[in-house]
Amino acid sequence: MAGANEFSKSQKTDIFDYLSKFRIYNCIIVSREQYEIDKRYSRPIKVNEVNTSMKLGVYTWFPYQSSDRFTEVNDITLLDSWVISAQGHFTKNTDLFPQKISERFNGCPMKAVVRDSGWIFTATYHNYTNSNVSVVTEVSGMEMSLLSMVLKQLNMMFFHVPTPASFEIEKGLTENLIGAMIAKEAYIALGFLGTRNLFDAALDSTKSYFIISFSWYVPCSDKYSRWNSIFRIFSLELWLFLTTAVVITTISTALVGRYSCTSGWQGYKTLTSSLTNL
Repeated sequence: MAGANEFSKSQKTDIFDYLSKFRIYNCIIVSREQYEIDKRYSRPIKVNEVNTSMKLGVYTWFPYQSSDRFTEVNDITLLDSWVISAQGHFTKNTDLFPQKISERFNGCPMKAVVRDSGWIFTATYHNYTNSNVSVVTEVSGMEMSLLSMVLKQLNMMFFHVPTPASFEIEKGLTENLIGAMIAKEAYIALGFLGTRNLFDAALDSTKSYFIISFSWYVPCSDKYSRWNSIFRIFSLELWLFLTTAVVITTISTALVGRYSCTSGWQGYKTLTSSLTNL
């Protein structure tokens, strides 16, 4: 937050531009401004008297608003104004620190430096000939695939930046990379860059990874107990239907056997015998 001096628009822009070089985006400037009043009604201000003709403007800027204005300070925004009065008040009562960076970056470029590690699991260069019979260099590898997936969700474009001098995989020097990132010539670096390669406190690495071994997993079916295996032969509705049918048939057979005069129905006169025979 800057002090309450009276800055011109160009001075405010220069301050925001300077802070943006250090990736300081969520900031405001409080600048003194004057109301335009008629001099005929103005009067000298006494000592310890509040200057009610003065107001404070609260300014900020928003990065990543469009693909051609992503981190350059071109426009500044007046968030609110503080009016000098007995108590003092804001004219809009707006949020002075709104969300500056959204989840969608409006097609802004992601400037990336890629060191050719020659390993398909990280990042490597691949040359191919396009339809115009010209050789095109393409970045491939696991790191590039992961970055492409993230950039697609963020609505950002991959922009390949030439590798700075003395930043080959054999040397591992990062001085020129730091300079490129401070100058906003690059935002991220790919290509087998673990914490062992980054000895500079100015750089930060994502989660390190290293392949130690491979494991082969074979999916197997779940085992059920014996009673559960029998129960799963039919669906629940079919089991209810079969149980109901057996009960009705047992009762009907027992009634017929009980009132039948023939000897063949002797074994069906009771429910137990009918159920056993069924």
